Amino acid sequence: MMAMETKLMCLIMLSISIDAIFVTKQHTFTRILRVAKQDRSNYTLISNNKTTNVVMCGARCENHGCFSFAYSDLDKTCDTYSRVIVEEEGAAVSEVIMYYSLSFSSCTDVPLSFVYRIKITEGNYIDMFCDMDSAQGPWTVIQRRKQPGDENFTRSWKNYKTGFGDLQREFWLGNDILHLLTNTPRVLRVELEAWDGTTGYAEYSRFQVAHEEKKYRLNVKGFSGNVSTDAMSHSHDQPFTTFDMDNDEAPEHVTNCAQTHDGAWWFRQCTDANFNGRHQTDTGEDPISAIFWWHFPNHKRRKTPLKESVMMVR
Repeated sequence: MMAMETKLMCLIMLSISIDAIFVTKQHTFTRILRVAKQDRSNYTLISNNKTTNVVMCGARCENHGCFSFAYSDLDKTCDTYSRVIVEEEGAAVSEVIMYYSLSFSSCTDVPLSFVYRIKITEGNYIDMFCDMDSAQGPWTVIQRRKQPGDENFTRSWKNYKTGFGDLQREFWLGNDILHLLTNTPRVLRVELEAWDGTTGYAEYSRFQVAHEEKKYRLNVKGFSGNVSTDAMSHSHDQPFTTFDMDNDEAPEHVTNCAQTHDGAWWFRQCTDANFNGRHQTDTGEDPISAIFWWHFPNHKRRKTPLKESVMMVR
């Protein structure tokens, strides 16, 4: 009993800004404000456990080795979960029930491939998808395209600045976050899949995105992989372009590459890779608006529409 009381006192002393961050001796939990209502029974560890306060709920979570917990200040009950709870864009702010998810310093600390709350800077945490399964990982996924391909990537400068989409499906992590992640140069890995099932990958030993003041200019070097073409080098030293912010090198009276390619990218005149283009099936044509990687998978075709693509860094 004394040991439990001592631990609770430590938890109370180490709780920092409970409305936002909950710190224990071993872990940091951050408050998740927007949580969608859903059935969590398949990953619930304890449910409706009568608990005096959020500190004791956090202690129970830590004792059960959970990844997240929920405390109802109205009912004084505590639920703990075996997976993280993530912020849901568009969900209402949860006020009566307080949700907290375990946070990590980087994807190297997580156990499985999933969405986790990762520390970007001191006191700043965001949700990211950590890939623990791809070769030479773990990786932090910064972009993904996959079926059914219903996420709209023809977005504004502001949207690409902050990020959008579903971290478990299709998304762009956000250019501000890419800049913070790559303050120190990272390794970039790109994985591709064509509609005929052909897969390939490319890696770059140096990947860096500049600050918005420099229009998120790209530094990418050191190509390797099993694809035949170094499609990212065409974007080296290029600023980012969206349909409402034309920074490419194509003559203005001719085109804005983001408009013709139905997306946004580090365009030059215009690009050899178009991961933020329109998700479309391969009909034998080479549309410039499709998701493509130059000459993949068929060297006889320049812009074969791709089924899936992933960009990740470590």
